[in-house]
Amino acid sequence: MPTGPVSSTPTCWLWWPASAILPALDGLDLRTRLEQEQARQAWLARHDPLTGLPNRTALNEHLE
Repeated sequence: MPTGPVSSTPTCWLWWPASAILPALDGLDLRTRLEQEQARQAWLARHDPLTGLPNRTALNEHLE
């Protein structure tokens, strides 16, 4: 068991990279989830949720 200060333990060197990298990865995950949800909402706006067929909005966009 180490008797020195906490900063001399090997796990101290793991804390800094984890504290810098994990928030960045969390931000990437949130951005990815947001993009997926936006794509899902765009699809739902143009398709019938029961049948998956294009709806009137999709038809109007196609005709324009």
